[in-house]
Amino acid sequence: MATKLLLVEDSLSIQTIVETTFTREGFEVMVVGDALDGLHKAQTLRPDIVLADASMPGLDGFQLCQRIRQSTS
Repeated sequence: MATKLLLVEDSLSIQTIVETTFTREGFEVMVVGDALDGLHKAQTLRPDIVLADASMPGLDGFQLCQRIRQSTS
């Protein structure tokens, strides 16, 4: 079974690069464009890895990680 990676990134070009790279290495990659969608996906899909952009408008990657830690077991 492939390792599930959730990419939370607002740049379409970086989304494409990261998704292509990790998919080639056998990861199952899920991509969302903002932190609130990322929080929802993290809670529902339970990925093995979350890779988040540190500087996004609104909720940034650091805040997203903090909320994920607070909301999931």
